[in-house]
Amino acid sequence: SHRVVNQEFYQLLDRDGVVLNWNLGAENLTGYMEQEIVGKSFRQFYSAEDLSRGEAERDLARATEKGHLEKENWLLRKDGSRFWANVYMIATHDPQGNITGFTQVLQDFTERKQLDETRSRSLQKEIELNKLKSNFVAMASHEFKTPLTAIHLAATAIRDYGDRINKEKYLDMIMANIRTLMTILEEFLNLEKMEAGKVTTNSDVFDV
Repeated sequence: SHRVVNQEFYQLLDRDGVVLNWNLGAENLTGYMEQEIVGKSFRQFYSAEDLSRGEAERDLARATEKGHLEKENWLLRKDGSRFWANVYMIATHDPQGNITGFTQVLQDFTERKQLDETRSRSLQKEIELNKLKSNFVAMASHEFKTPLTAIHLAATAIRDYGDRINKEKYLDMIMANIRTLMTILEEFLNLEKMEAGKVTTNSDVFDV
């Protein structure tokens, strides 16, 4: 198990990114023992995709140019699994001011990253649901107008021309459009039930 929350460790790198020291915290987080990583390049922690984009070289160049680098990105453990790292590199200098290497501080923020992604997915789902609801309301509003108009016309005809028309015909029209409205309302209720998780599906196998 690699579940490490906010674990922090320090490592020293030379100017080319070769690891000069290692500690227990680094071993616990990455899976590399000291004899396996000291003398090796810090590039081993980068994914093949990041290496192909020259990410490791850019990080060293930025830390060299500015004297420090702070970023967050995915790094690799020995077994190939990833952890979301907060990376802080500080350039070290000799008495003449020349860069001799870097002190790198890594913190494991994987759990925080996963929580952020979960929240992002939840937010996106909520946005999509609200959009669906808005579209449905707009569609339903349009659908309401037709039966309501028919009911209004039928009721007006009965009121104004009741003695000269076939009332049964217009009453049937009113009832038919009331059923249409009830169907639309039922769809509204179904949407609310689905949002509340109260609608379940039952699967069955049948011969078509």
